Amino acid sequence: MQKWNLGTTDPLSLTLATDARFSAPDYANDHIWEIEMAGGEPTALNLRTTYGLRARSMRIYPCFSEGDVSVCNPADFLNPPRVTAFYANFLEISFSPLKDINVTLEYWVPDSHTVSSRISIRNRSTEEREIGLELAAVLSPIDGEIFKSQQIQSVNILVAKTGNLSPVIFLTGGPAHGTAPQPSLKLKFDLGPKGKRQFTWAQAALEETEDSFELARKTLVRPWDAERARIILRNASETIEIETGDKNWDSAFALSQQSAFRLLFGVSKNLPRQSFVTARQPDHGNSLTGDGKDYSANWSGQTPLESYYFANLLPARPDLGQGFIKNFIAQQDEEGNIDHKIGMAGQRSQILATPLLASTTWKLYEKSQDDEFLSEVYSALQKFFWAWFSPEHDRNHDTLPEWDHPLQSGFENHPLFSFWHPWARGVDISTVHAPSLFAALYGEAQALTKISKIVGKKSDIALLKTQSDLLKKGLEKCWEPRNSSYKYIDRDSGLAQRGKILLRQTGGGEIKFKEKFKKAIRIQIEVIPKDKSTRR
Repeated sequence: MQKWNLGTTDPLSLTLATDARFSAPDYANDHIWEIEMAGGEPTALNLRTTYGLRARSMRIYPCFSEGDVSVCNPADFLNPPRVTAFYANFLEISFSPLKDINVTLEYWVPDSHTVSSRISIRNRSTEEREIGLELAAVLSPIDGEIFKSQQIQSVNILVAKTGNLSPVIFLTGGPAHGTAPQPSLKLKFDLGPKGKRQFTWAQAALEETEDSFELARKTLVRPWDAERARIILRNASETIEIETGDKNWDSAFALSQQSAFRLLFGVSKNLPRQSFVTARQPDHGNSLTGDGKDYSANWSGQTPLESYYFANLLPARPDLGQGFIKNFIAQQDEEGNIDHKIGMAGQRSQILATPLLASTTWKLYEKSQDDEFLSEVYSALQKFFWAWFSPEHDRNHDTLPEWDHPLQSGFENHPLFSFWHPWARGVDISTVHAPSLFAALYGEAQALTKISKIVGKKSDIALLKTQSDLLKKGLEKCWEPRNSSYKYIDRDSGLAQRGKILLRQTGGGEIKFKEKFKKAIRIQIEVIPKDKSTRR
């Protein structure tokens, strides 16, 4: 395991969530945590969440004391916190809160409803020390109660209520309830010369307090060293260590792979392979309908473009990218159509997928050299490619299709096609020939040609070559040499006019144009009513 030494000025990603490689995340009820190196009131080293906006804020933080000296604020520590290890569901932070006292905090998220931590305290001096450890919890509930002291089975714990959750915090070592302004559990212990003590705590949040207590208790008896070793070994075999000579780049490359693993979710009844979300932060993970169908865009499914990028984030795991492709193919209909965005709760976008699946497949093959995978998906990828040339998508039957929706292009708020912004033009994207679509389809044809040679389908190459040539010619027509850029061309007229205002009129009445045009042009009408909301 590489030992890191990252501070607040270094690239950091301090989000923690359950890792789908070790435990199946709960898609509809997923608790996501984040480390704050210094924040809150009082300022402390916080582990925070909102339980997916079921609480305004939830913070857990440690304080350390000796004699009359008590420190919670990292700015008052003798040595500030440094991140020394990080994984998707595990984080290690080291610091010295008091003279000759070294502390290591390990945070671990074993499942979607639990977080745990091990606190290791070492005395570097040759004198016996009496140290105090206080674990405080500050909850700002939206609908419920803040943390309070309680005993269950003769154990001092902290309990609270927010939304439909009943969080419980359980600290080992026989703590007393703290006397600080914030609800807390407190330990006081002797630490011999060069001595070391370890304590663990767990927070679990289920609907009932008793169930939360039981889950926290079970988490604390799990073998911490074995779980840590399992995480380290698994990641050592599934990540690529990149050394550039620049520690910032080195950590960024390592963090990006762990961030990608953190976005993964397991197999669902609607998708046969692992899928992913595109953001996983403390405000996410709470489905009000209980099934995830109400989630926003970040959690409502995988698209081809996102799958293409995601597959490149984990070069040591091409099988994950293969799974994304198989998820799309599993939704294919008899005509070869594949939905653009497929979700774990059965969400569908009802538009055709961006043509990037064969290109992604070929990139995955370059890493894995998995001939069996190519043979398995080739036929479906062929059908999907040709689905783009059906009359539904090639409206003027010139063998050059059009986008159906701006979402397919990956640029929903395009200034030419967006309907929702006053600065956009609101042009119907299906009325133009888009170089981006021709380029994507050309790339698909090239990838399918390479795949066909490997899977023994060389008879398909001639037809793919013919279509590739047509797409290339269409792309070349979009080139504007004067500006050294590609342009959109009107689907029917073949023109790429600069556009101008033909008429402005206030109120109703007949509209007459004074100008005449040699070729048919497409007119865009913009209506601005009294409420100032533009209609096009």
